[in-house]
Amino acid sequence: MIETPSPDVRETPSQLVGTAERTKEPASSIAPSPTAGVSVVEATPSQSASEAPKVEVRRALPVTPAEDVAQASPSPSASAAAVETLEIRVRERTWLRVTKDKQNGEPIYNDFISPRSPPIVVQGTRFWLKLPDKNALELRKNGQAVAGPDNTIVIE
Repeated sequence: MIETPSPDVRETPSQLVGTAERTKEPASSIAPSPTAGVSVVEATPSQSASEAPKVEVRRALPVTPAEDVAQASPSPSASAAAVETLEIRVRERTWLRVTKDKQNGEPIYNDFISPRSPPIVVQGTRFWLKLPDKNALELRKNGQAVAGPDNTIVIE
């Protein structure tokens, strides 16, 4: 049976040696060894503030429906001068002339085009298309298919 001394009883060195003899271990293994070669460096507040990188963490806030509508709807003056995107795809081989912003300005495209050709994408405020067959084209304005007459697209 192992007896544990009460907290108020102090052990003498002779009692420690006796304990070591009972466990058959040398007394040097029981005695605490000094921590040689280990140095503890404490940073001062001025060092830690200058060495630590300044990182700002922000949390994204959800967008309320009122803010979403306010961001999506442009002002009336901006919509008058808004830049439109026109995508022209061809259904059958034809000749095509594309002009933007000015009716008789420098053409952007003026050549034959086939269905295997990549679509022509033009940005501007107004577009003029000249071709022999009006049904040979598939037009998309700002990603939406153009089905009927449009005030920004003139087909001749």
